[in-house]
Amino acid sequence: MFAIMVIVCKKKKNSEKTHPAFAEALREAAKAGIYVLAYDCMVWEDHVQMDQRISVVLN
Repeated sequence: MFAIMVIVCKKKKNSEKTHPAFAEALREAAKAGIYVLAYDCMVWEDHVQMDQRISVVLN
């Protein structure tokens, strides 16, 4: 699961350019049946709260 700390984000794109090994591992995990989820979240000094689920793009 990814917690996105930027409220303007509408979808989580796979990080092929910045982290190619991670991007490939994420694709392989999804192919193996692992659920890949992403949520935006609200952050306060004392806690983090998940807000809306956002789509994941695995290229």
